[in-house]
Amino acid sequence: MAAGLKDKVDQAGTTQALAQTRPASTVLSVFQDVAVKARLAVALNSHPGLALDRFLMVASTECSRNPKLLQCTRGSFLQALEMSAHLGLEVGGPLGHFYLVPFKNNKRGGRLEVVPILGYKGIIVLARRSGQISDIGARPVYAKDFFEWEYGLEDRLVHRPAMDKDRGEIVAFYGIARFTNGGRQMLTMSKSEVDSFRGRSRASDDGPWKTDYAPMGSKTVIRRMAPYLPLTVEASSAIAEDEERELGLTPEMADLTGYDGDGVDEPNAKGEAAAEGGDAKSKEQAAQTPPSAAPSPEVAKGEAAGDPGAAFRS
Repeated sequence: MAAGLKDKVDQAGTTQALAQTRPASTVLSVFQDVAVKARLAVALNSHPGLALDRFLMVASTECSRNPKLLQCTRGSFLQALEMSAHLGLEVGGPLGHFYLVPFKNNKRGGRLEVVPILGYKGIIVLARRSGQISDIGARPVYAKDFFEWEYGLEDRLVHRPAMDKDRGEIVAFYGIARFTNGGRQMLTMSKSEVDSFRGRSRASDDGPWKTDYAPMGSKTVIRRMAPYLPLTVEASSAIAEDEERELGLTPEMADLTGYDGDGVDEPNAKGEAAAEGGDAKSKEQAAQTPPSAAPSPEVAKGEAAGDPGAAFRS
């Protein structure tokens, strides 16, 4: 365990060292940008449990773990970091609060952009902040488990996990929330219902749906319960925007597709001209086009005064 931690620390150190040798427009340069650090520090002020140094170290380690992030646009990466900081959630790492998934932007010659996706544990953290939820969680149900549930005047659910090492395939998910006033909310979804949602997701074959299916299925149940939970405005907005991004319902996401290659697609002649050999105006627009992630409520408020990502761009 100690060796594994040392390896992660060494990886993070290597990533930050590389930032000093790359152009200011790259993702790696974020970790040496004083203006970026200052802006993230302000966003993290309302979340004292998450220090800036750790926030950046975990983000750096995520880049080492998923090198495709280093091929993404600087603006989209920074927008995702700012959204994560405003919500007080760690990017990647063992907590599974907030995932960064590279997507291709078809209207910009196949360039990669970062799309932030809330994790199961991230939604749980946001839900608890209202102070009106005493307990909340979701679990997968396996084929060999004993599972009964029914809805009615008194909802009933019994889940006895099989003690065998092999519990079979996942057949369902369920979520339960208990409120401080004594009330509760319960929801059960079959695997086919969860898979139906996954099939509509732009990240169905990438990122957490591929690497962390059980947590993502549990997250789907909690997200379906969200309209009936006493959430803060921040949590409610973050969960709704997360679903819109994942389903591609935002205008920005309509131009993106899941990333499934070994590298960035070769841009077509038109896209290459705009990104590399075009006039100065086209090149500037390609570098500064707002990222695909929907802004957090705090960012949305700041847009009235200007582009919140402007300080991030070199």
